[in-house]
Parts: sequence; C-alpha cells; structure tokens
Amino acid sequence: MNRFQTTLALCAAFLCGCNSLTPEDQARLDSFKYNSKRFLEEGRFARAEDQCRKGLELDPEDTSLHQVLGFALLQQGQNKQIEESIRVFERSVDQEDEFDFRNHLGLGTARFQYGRVLEDAIRKTGSDEALSVEEKEQRVAAYTPARDEAYQGAETELRAVLANPRSKDDLTAQSTLSNLLAIQGRYEDSAAVLRALTASIAGSIRVRNESMSKDTLPPERRALYDREIEALKGQQLSALTLLATVAAKSKRWEEVVSVYAQVESAGAMTPADWSNRARAYDELGATQAAIADYERFLRAAAVATDFTRHGDAITAAMRRIDELKSGKGKKPAPSPTPSDAAKPTETP
Repeated sequence: MNRFQTTLALCAAFLCGCNSLTPEDQARLDSFKYNSKRFLEEGRFARAEDQCRKGLELDPEDTSLHQVLGFALLQQGQNKQIEESIRVFERSVDQEDEFDFRNHLGLGTARFQYGRVLEDAIRKTGSDEALSVEEKEQRVAAYTPARDEAYQGAETELRAVLANPRSKDDLTAQSTLSNLLAIQGRYEDSAAVLRALTASIAGSIRVRNESMSKDTLPPERRALYDREIEALKGQQLSALTLLATVAAKSKRWEEVVSVYAQVESAGAMTPADWSNRARAYDELGATQAAIADYERFLRAAAVATDFTRHGDAITAAMRRIDELKSGKGKKPAPSPTPSDAAKPTETP
C-alpha cells in the first residue's frame, strides 16, 4: 500500500447533479471517475491520469477528477508533473466551498516535492564544474528563494490539514511535515510532529488489531487489515528512525536510547542503528551499554551487504571500545534528576 492510500480511499465519487450531459456521456463520466480512483489506489498512476483527463473532457469542472488527477501526477514524480499537480491542487483549493483536507494535503505534499526538486538543483549547481563561480551564484540565488517559498507554502498547507478536526491525525501530512522540518534543521519541531505521528500509527495499528480479533470479520477484510498493518509498521519504523536522528541532533540522548529500544523490539536494528545508540549511551556515560552496542555494530557491519560503507565507522568504533575499556575518554554519568531518578543509571 502506498502512503497515500488511506487518504485516497476517502475520495468518494462526486456525481455532478447539474450538467447538460446526455445519459450516455454521464455513464462514461462515471466510468472514468470510478476507474481513475481504482487505478490510483492500485498504484497505476499513468492510467489514473489518463482516465481523469478523459473525464475532464466531458466535465472540465468535476472536482473529484481534478483531485485524483493531482494525486496521480504527484505520484509519478517527474518535475513537470509535480509542477502541474501544484496548479491542479491550487485550482481545487480556490474553488472550495468548504475546507477539503485532501486538496490541502495534495497541495502541501506537491509543494514539498517541488522544494526537494529545487534543493537538488542547488546541490547539482554547486558541484557543476562546467559553471563559473558567477554562474553558480546566479543560479543558486534564483533557486534558493523559490525553494524557501515552496517549503513555506508546504508547511502552511500541511499544518492546515493537521489543524482540521477531520484530518488532525493524517499520517501523510504528519510524515511529510516532519521530513520538511528536519530538512530545514528545525529538529525540535520535527520531533514534536514525529511523536504525534508514531502515536497516530500506533492507534491505527491498534484499531485494526481490534477489528481482526472479531470472529465475524470477513476473510477479505482480514487480509486487507493484514496488509495495512504491515504497511503501517513500515511507516512506524521510518518515523522512529527519523525521530532518533533529530533527537540526536538536539542532543536528547535519553530519547535516542528510548526510540531505539522500540526499533530493537521490532527486530529492525541496522548496523547504523547500533552505532547511533552506542554513541547515545557513550554521551550519557553509560560505558558498558555503549561498549555492548559498539560491539553489536561491529558484528552487524561484518555481515552487512554494504560492508565497505561502514569502514570509517568500524575503525572509530574499535578505537572507542579500546578507549572505554582502558578507562580513557570516559564521560561521567549524569546525576539523576527528579524526572529520571527512577531510571537505571550506569556508572563507568
């Protein structure tokens, strides 16, 4: 299941009650609308786009087709398609009679993706040896404000989605916003959104598990919930990994350890995760825990398919283990505060 599926499933067909279509054309329009949503949910985005465009030839004002077209373009991910999806969603927002979080979610996500395109253009410009220093400066000067405007517009729309009672726990909005804030170096803000996201995902998993426990649940629905739970668990791991990263950026080492405990309980620790948690323990002065995780990192890296990318980290971990075991460079364990006095504290 792609990450838009839950939101897109809410895109119920809007039948145009006031138009001059013949019964035959109305039937064709309804077919295009039904197929566009089906293809979108199946991940057949080009087919969904095609059905939308054919439907819009019959009724250029159909709000449902514009909405699905925006998501279909966005999911295909090419630069021109992202730009067109922004225009489609802007039109949908402008023509709203009342707030429709799906339009704002699409617009916020599209603007975020466009900002990423400009971010990549800035990076490539800086490394383009065919350009003079002046040319690089001119291009970066043009790209940067456009990127910042795209990011600001994305944040505005995503926060509007999360401020709406109907969509306050939308997983796509929370995930996209947390990534946007992390990219901008706003780690505390990103962490706050990620904590809400992990809680939302946990709630979604719990609801499906409760439904799965019912004997009357049809087999096809049970299979659907199984797939959705697996997809949600994948989202949960991604969110936890990012939360550990932004917590480390803010030097909240206790939270880093706590987050990785959840990743470990899911059996999903990677070599980088062991290394990152080892550093957190090291910063906290929990020497034995740090040594144990550095050693787990070395074992995991030794069997990793991308072993070579861990070369420098392996050397650093081996050196740090020797230092800690010999008593060199140990950091004193922090004194317990009233808020963490009940937590076990390891001394060197």
